[in-house]
Amino acid sequence: MKTALRALAALGLIASPAATQDAPGDWQIMSDPSKQALAAVVAFDSGIGVGVRCMRGGLGVILTGLPPQSGDRRLLRMGYDDQPLRDSNWVPTADPTAAVHEYPARIARRMRQGGALNIVVPGAGEGGRNLRYILDLPSSATAIESVLTACNKPLVDPRDAELDVTGPAGGLPANMRWTRAPSPIFPHEAEFDGVRGGYAVVSCNTQTDGTLKACEVESEHPLGSGFGRASLAAMDRARVGWTGAPSVAVDVRRVAFRVSFRS
Repeated sequence: MKTALRALAALGLIASPAATQDAPGDWQIMSDPSKQALAAVVAFDSGIGVGVRCMRGGLGVILTGLPPQSGDRRLLRMGYDDQPLRDSNWVPTADPTAAVHEYPARIARRMRQGGALNIVVPGAGEGGRNLRYILDLPSSATAIESVLTACNKPLVDPRDAELDVTGPAGGLPANMRWTRAPSPIFPHEAEFDGVRGGYAVVSCNTQTDGTLKACEVESEHPLGSGFGRASLAAMDRARVGWTGAPSVAVDVRRVAFRVSFRS
C-alpha cells in the first residue's frame, strides 16, 4: 500500500504519502492550495493506486502500479462486482506504469459507489496471459464528492450513458469528419509550466449545419495545462460533416474527440 501511495505522490497526485489524511470509512483526501488541487486516493497491497484529482478546474482519474506500457492508448477490461467486463480506454502517462482515463467524471461517479473493481490487463501476465486485479473500492460519501464538486462536475449526469469512447485514434466517429478542424492556440499556462504537449478530450452536440454546441471538457492531460480551455475556445469555428456526403445534414448527437497540442 505504501508503494502505491509513493507512486501517486511521485506523479504529483498527492503532496506526499505522509501528508495524506483519512476520511473515516472513505478514500484518503489531500488538498494542495498552491496547485489549486484536491485529490481523493486509495491504495492497495497489490501495488495498485487509484486517484481522483481536481487541479486548476481540470478533473483526472489515474491508475498507478500497472505493468509498464507506452504508446498512445492503453486498453484495460473493467467491471464492477458481478457485471461483465468491458473494454476501457486509458492513456499512458510519462510514467509507463500509470494511465489516465479519457472520461474521468463518469468513472469517478461510478467509483464513488464503491464495490469490487475487476481490472484485467490483457497479455501482461506470465507467458502472455491476462493479468487480473480485484480492488475492493470503499464507497466515498465525502472524498470523491468533494473532488467532483471542486471541478464543478455533477454527482449524477445522464450524459454518462451517451459517451462510450472517442472515435478512431481519439478522433470523431468513423462516419464523420472535420470540414473545418479546430485550431486552438497553445495556452500560456502550458508554456509557463514548460509543458511541450498534451491533449484535451472534448464532447459536443452536433447541429444539422455541422456546428458544435454545448461543448464540455471531459479531460485534459497534463491537468492544469489549459488545453481544455483552449480547445473550447476553438470550437466556435469548427465544423463537422458526414464522410463522403458533405451536403447531407448532420444528425443532432453527442460526439467526443481528442484535441492534441504540440509547442
